Amino acid sequence: MYLEMCCRQLKEMETATDDAYCVGIEKSMRELMEQPRTQLIMREEDVESAWEIAGELPGKCGASVSRCHFNRPAWF
Repeated sequence: MYLEMCCRQLKEMETATDDAYCVGIEKSMRELMEQPRTQLIMREEDVESAWEIAGELPGKCGASVSRCHFNRPAWF
């Protein structure tokens, strides 16, 4: 699942600063918006899994992942 993989990669950047996490999120959002809509359809369990990963990201960036990636119902 693309979003889950993206969140995992951000989480695994252990030495990254908050800014680096946020830059990664912004880049991922641009990439997502360039994908055909059909590739953005997610199963419910994928959404839940990605939410769990996003919740583990540090501070404001975790909140940014949640807001930007998952509060877009038209995508699902």
